[in-house]
Amino acid sequence: MDRIPEGQGLAVTRETRQDVATAEIFDDRGASTQTRHALVQCFRNNEDAKTPEQMATVNRIASQYNSSVATWTSLGVAVDGIQTEEQVTTWLNSLPSKALESLGAYGEIRLKFIPPVKTLELANAACHHDDAREMWNHVGASEWEFGLTVDAENMPLDPEIYYVNGINEKNGTRKNIEMVDLYEKRYQAEGLDLMPQNAYVPSLADARIRKLSFDSISCTYFKLPEGTESIPRGEVELSWSYPKGSDKDLRCRPWLQGKS
Repeated sequence: MDRIPEGQGLAVTRETRQDVATAEIFDDRGASTQTRHALVQCFRNNEDAKTPEQMATVNRIASQYNSSVATWTSLGVAVDGIQTEEQVTTWLNSLPSKALESLGAYGEIRLKFIPPVKTLELANAACHHDDAREMWNHVGASEWEFGLTVDAENMPLDPEIYYVNGINEKNGTRKNIEMVDLYEKRYQAEGLDLMPQNAYVPSLADARIRKLSFDSISCTYFKLPEGTESIPRGEVELSWSYPKGSDKDLRCRPWLQGKS
């Protein structure tokens, strides 16, 4: 087999990766499968390699570990069983570059921990919940969880999701349940998730500990829980709305669920 001259690179295109992934590569030791898999893995590693700027982002998020844990110790929540700094950092390093870029486009990325406490118990220290028990009573985590979101005070209105004046003359015609679904599809296309209900109050509490406002003019909406007729939302209090309403203050927050 001819060797590539020293100093001469090999351009790797999407078509090249596909060819390598499907072609049979033989040598006299019968190593076609191992060779193909090694090459494919090499190309994948190269594709997911982070730039220095992206590595700086990972390091910056990892450095939030102690302050994010301190949110809960300051509120009197025991942190036994919380993920270790090594577990969080390992997960951060495994994230695709696309996901970090997508999330960072919405604001400064923040590491959030979700304690194994019912949301309504946490809400006593963070916000009101007078009329929202049906939608929030069973929300919580069974063990420590974590993830990433942004601490933007208000997520921006999107005229492609909520029709406003001048957009197809359909102002206020798209339903809340449809808009939440559109936000979820958008985030998934960006390699992100829709913030789950059990992440909202922990995210709010962490922001307030750091003197940040959350949802001052907009609201964060969530998927309609099974067996309920109202759609949960968070603002200065835990609240609800009608699935078939069309609320101009409806927003959804991006989320990346951590894995340890």
